[in-house]
Amino acid sequence: AKSEGKWLLVNIQQAEAFASHVLNRDVWRDETLQDLVTGNFVFWQRDNQSHEGSQFCQTYKCGEELPHICIVDPRTGRSVKTWKPGKFSDA
Repeated sequence: AKSEGKWLLVNIQQAEAFASHVLNRDVWRDETLQDLVTGNFVFWQRDNQSHEGSQFCQTYKCGEELPHICIVDPRTGRSVKTWKPGKFSDA
């Protein structure tokens, strides 16, 4: 992300959480959103049980509130915006 001059859009999912499947089915597949994300972010999606996803949740304190969506500044590594899990469930 840093080398591309883009911010990191992170989505940590949980396979057992229906909201994670809704995000994939309804939100991330939207063409307008895909264009917005592709043009401005590096999209990084992991399962919370994967090594990288687990490590991210420990570092950024995702807790049990999954799916977790946030924007990370690649220069500082700071999470600058986080959305609550239910935010996109009505999309």
